[in-house]
Formats: sequence, C-alpha cells, structure tokens
Amino acid sequence: MIGLEPEFHIEDSHIGGRSPATCRWKCGDACAQPILNPSQNTYMRDVVEEALTRRSFLAASMAGLFVMSGVANISKAQAAGTLGFKPIGLSSEDRILLADGYTHNVVIRCGEPSDPSTFFAGFPKDKVSAVSCPDNITFDRAGNMWIATDGMGESLKKNDGVFAVPTRGPERGQVMQFMSSTVGSEVCGPTFTPDNRNFFAGIQHPGEGGTVEKPLSLWPDGSGVPRPSVIAVRKNDGGLIGG
Repeated sequence: MIGLEPEFHIEDSHIGGRSPATCRWKCGDACAQPILNPSQNTYMRDVVEEALTRRSFLAASMAGLFVMSGVANISKAQAAGTLGFKPIGLSSEDRILLADGYTHNVVIRCGEPSDPSTFFAGFPKDKVSAVSCPDNITFDRAGNMWIATDGMGESLKKNDGVFAVPTRGPERGQVMQFMSSTVGSEVCGPTFTPDNRNFFAGIQHPGEGGTVEKPLSLWPDGSGVPRPSVIAVRKNDGGLIGG
C-alpha cells in the first residue's frame, strides 16, 4: 500500500491557536503571507507599536533607575534628594502654592482676545485664536505646546478643539487653532509619535446634552448614537505636524 505524504506538517500550534488545516483550507494561510501596502504609508500597527515600544523602554529605564538607586518607597526626605524638592502640604488657599525654591508665571490667560484681561505670552491679541478651558497639554519635538480643551461649549459657545502655541521665538504665545471637535465633545490625551508625523487625541462624550430621540451629534458614523473615539491625524503629504 502506497503511503501518501501530507501536504503540510501538522504543527502543535498555529497563529491564533487555530488548526493548521483550518488556516490552509479556509483562507490559504493568509496570516503567513506579506500584507500589501500599495500606498507605502506607515501602517497604523507600526505607528502604535513604535510609540508603545518607546514608552515601554522609558518606563523600564525609570524602573531600573529606582532599583539601582535602592529607592523602593519615596519618603519626604528621599523626595528632596531624588526629585529636587521637599513636598508641601495640602492647601485650601485661593492661589498657586509651590515647593520652596520654585516660582510660576501665567503664560496664557484664556478667553476672547478682545477681552482686556486675556494674555497670550505677550503676543499681539489681534493675531491669536480665542481659546478657553485648557485641559490637556503636550509638546511636539520642536517644543511647541499643544492644548486640548474641555468646556468651550459653555464658555465661548463654540466646540472644543486643539490649539498649538510656539513657546519661543517671535511667534511665542501665538495661539493657533489646529482642530475643532464635534458638538458636545471634549478633546483629551493629545500625543505625538516620536517622528512627529502622527497625532492622536481622544474625542470624549460627543453629543453631550442630547438624547436618543434628539441627538446633538451623530459622530462618527453619521447615524445612530454618537460614540467616543480616538482619532489619528496625519498630514496629507506625510510631513511633520507642527515642528
């Protein structure tokens, strides 16, 4: 009797824990084939993996630093040496209190530029975007500050958004709106990939204040109920975002 050679070797495990037979006959081993990318754009998977790898490395480095330094728990005395300041106590005063040896300045006093009380790091107020309710802040690799807002719908009667602000040079303090969000939402968690070619932000509670019968927003699907989402922004030509 002539034995038949199996068409492929039956391995103990396969991608996703599926049977090799299932992969061969159901999808032609698609998981093992290279994925075509005619556009030559960076895969979303690669962008996220790069960001996560970088953050994991930094986190591991900091953990290693504390272990090598013999720092298990940071007491008040240790904090003074490790972080460079002695902690202050809780306060109920209506002012900013800082650790000894530190001071602060107001960089931006938000509101309508036409309001005499607003301030934009000394930049001419007739050349800035109105902004209020700064919530989250991040910086691009050139040092520009990016502000995500939460509450402009109440304060300025406009949608929340993302604003970019140079922090040095002749444009220091020039608040420029980069993105306007959807009705009833806030923008949170702005962050860049290390190459500054991708920008991520969370869009929280779109359509807040509406009802199922009378929604204020249908984003992102254009129908049904609004759904909080994360967006990825990329320049059309693949260039740097900001600086």
